[in-house]
This record gives sequence, C-alpha cells and structure tokens, in this order.
Amino acid sequence: MTGFPSRRGRLALVAGLTAASALAAWLTTPRRVPQAALAPRGAIVLALAGDLAISDALDARSLDDASRPLAPADRSLAVGNLAVPMRAALDQPAPGEAHRQPDGVADGIPALARLGIGAVSLANDHVMDAGPDGLALLQGRLAAEGIAYAGAGANLDRARAPVYVTTRDGVVALVGVTVSGSAAARAAARQGDILGRPGVNRLRHERRVVVDATRFAALVRAFPPPALSARADGRTWDLMGLTIERGAEGGMRLAADPGDLEALAASVREARARAAAVVVSLHAHEPGNGADDVSDLARTVAHAAIEAGADVVHGHGPHRLRGIEVYQGRPIFYSLGTYLLPERAMTSGAFDVAQDAAPGILSSIEPGAPALDLDDDAWWQSAAAIVRITRGRVDAVELRPIDLGMRRARGTRGIPIDASARAAAAILERIHALSARLGTRITVHGETATVELDRSGPRTTSAR
Repeated sequence: MTGFPSRRGRLALVAGLTAASALAAWLTTPRRVPQAALAPRGAIVLALAGDLAISDALDARSLDDASRPLAPADRSLAVGNLAVPMRAALDQPAPGEAHRQPDGVADGIPALARLGIGAVSLANDHVMDAGPDGLALLQGRLAAEGIAYAGAGANLDRARAPVYVTTRDGVVALVGVTVSGSAAARAAARQGDILGRPGVNRLRHERRVVVDATRFAALVRAFPPPALSARADGRTWDLMGLTIERGAEGGMRLAADPGDLEALAASVREARARAAAVVVSLHAHEPGNGADDVSDLARTVAHAAIEAGADVVHGHGPHRLRGIEVYQGRPIFYSLGTYLLPERAMTSGAFDVAQDAAPGILSSIEPGAPALDLDDDAWWQSAAAIVRITRGRVDAVELRPIDLGMRRARGTRGIPIDASARAAAAILERIHALSARLGTRITVHGETATVELDRSGPRTTSAR
C-alpha cells in the first residue's frame, strides 16, 4: 500500500507548486513593449488552429506523419486552444524524486511545440478541471517550452490581460476569453486585501426568454406586479428571477454581461495600442456541440472584439467547423474544429466529460438539439486558417483542410494530416455553406480556399 509522502516530500511538493505559480504569475504580468517592436517589419502571418485536445503523454514519434499546415515558410506565429489539462502535469513528482518516462514518450506540451504551436488560449471550460494547482503546473510547462498563453491566471485581471509575443515580423497580442464553462472556473478579481481566485477569463451571460406581444400581454395578465416587474434598462422584465425580453418571435436568447463585455473591449484596446496584430481567442460551445449554427452570444462577443480593435477572432469550442464571418473587413472564425485529438493521449475521463456536455446549454429547452456523434465526419474534419496582416490591414485569409483520420485504425486517429482531395472538397464545401449563412463568400482553389474580404467599414491602423 502506498503511504503519504514524507514531510520532506510534502515540503518539496509545496515548494514546487509555489515556484510554478510564481513563474506563471511573472509570465502573465503585462509589461511595456518597446516602441521599436510595435511597428511591423513586414507582413504578419498568423496560423490558426482549433482545439488541441490532449490530456495524457503522447509518443512523439506518432507526430512524424503529421502535416505541417501551421508552418508556412513565412509564418510569424501559430495559435491554438489548449482544450483540456495535461494529466501528466498532475502526476509531476516532487522535486528531487527519481522519475523516468518510458522511451519515446514525451509530455503533451513538447508535442504542441513540435507541431509548431507558439501561443495558446487557456480560456475554456476544461483548463480548470484540475484546479489552481493544475493550472499553475500547466502554465509552468508551457513556459518551459516557450509557448505563450492567455485567458487564465492567478486572478481576473491576469486572466483578462493580453499576452505579447515578439515575432520576427512584429509584436502579436493574444487575448483569451470563454463564454462556456462553470461559474466556479471563472477567475475572481483582487479587491483590497482579498487576493482573488485563479481561473479563466469567462464572460458571463444570462438566459432570456423572448416572447412576442401576444404572449407578453398574457404574462402581464397572469403575473401582476411585483411578480412581473420592469427592470431599469426598460427592455427587460423580471419574472420571479427569470428574465423576460420582448421580441418579434419567441425563443431563448443568451445575453452577454455588459460589464464583462466592456472589460473584454478594454483588454483589446490595450493590446491594440501595444501590438502590431491583435488576436482574440473565443471559446463558445453554445448552442451545443452538435449544432452548426452560431449563437447570438458568440456573434455579440466577436463583434465587440473587432469594434475594439482586434484583427481576427479565433473561435473554437464545439469540436466541429462553424461558419466564417467578415466583419469590418476582419475575419471571425466561429470554430475551426479540432486540430489535435489523439486517442492514445486522451484519458477515458476526458471523453466522458465531452460526451456528457455534448447536448449543450440549450438542450433542456430544445429537446431536438442534436447530440454529439463521435463517429460523425464533422468531428474529425478541421481546417487551419492562415491570416496575413500588413500595416494593420488583413490582406488575405487562406483555409487549409485538415483530416484527423476517422477512417484510420483506432489508436492512430486524431493526428492532423493534409486532407485528401476528396476529403478536402467535402471540408471546403462545408465551410462554404456554413459561411454563406453569415454572408461570407469562400473561393475554392483546388485543395485550399480563400475568404473574400469585405473592404467596407472602419479600419484599425497598426501601433506606431
């Protein structure tokens, strides 16, 4: 039977956690970027991937056949969303204890570096599954591999703060935010002597029941004041704790918290003043992992980010492709799907969590909401987006189809490879159809595609 660690071992473990937490805090503290580094020295080329779903050690040799769609010759930075915590990060031995991994097995973080990932968002609904200690260890591992991160921190200010990555072509800022996840995972702000709470940058929102004029009149008759009372905003009513909103059609709407929305805009404005390119990484499962449609909540948040000065919104969450919108001349990728999902590096618990959450936030009031099917092609199809920014202007957006190998043998699925001609055609047609719903035109060029950019609307110039 395994006993408790010795007193020396416990002290060493505490010291290790403290050091990791201190290193993570230092790395996420905003710093003044030299003005000379702000002005782009050429085009900034961003390579964007979707969810990086890995929770255990991964045989590095299994990546040898992986494609390199995130590594064009002129790439400045590759960005992804680290969707689940590393199990290995929690199994770290106390300092000084002997530990040897099996030959050929590498921690999942070096695997990300090997794939070319230079920055990740930690603002999602799984990164706090292992608690504050797991977050600190994860941040320490990322820092050791030179991978920048945003969207989570020791308190809310740090979780909201942009991270700045100096590339050969200029400074890129990354802001991470999620609308999905539990309230307990949200970081808390420091207030006076209260230190706050580690967590993610979760943008709060509320469910609103939308009713038409006829149904609203019926509610007024059925629930006299104070059961139904108007709120100060003049647009919503409180019905015993339930928010009622009048509209042309009935339904359910998710409304962003105004204060949190303004805090996101403030983070983007800060980044805009200090970086040549600004990426907002947005995690949103709503209305559910089986749904193709983009929620009004996600569009509200994405539009606010662009209006505040973001060059691109990097969306992820449902582990499937969703449409692309061009807003004020800048792209919003509502979901690029999953980029990395190796079965050999996923714990059974991680799959259980994904399946349990699959029906989505609206399932309780939308019984017909599609469930998540892990054998569906949509789960295994993805795309990398290559975004070129020159002097604060998005010049080009290219899409590169990715196949995670649903039809490969079990144990070899989930490693990104270039899609075959047939698979690429299906993936690009899917993106084309989903984006058309958002008014965006996609032009296919063989096994790649480009996004037609709308040149109307205000532009944000690069920092000087």
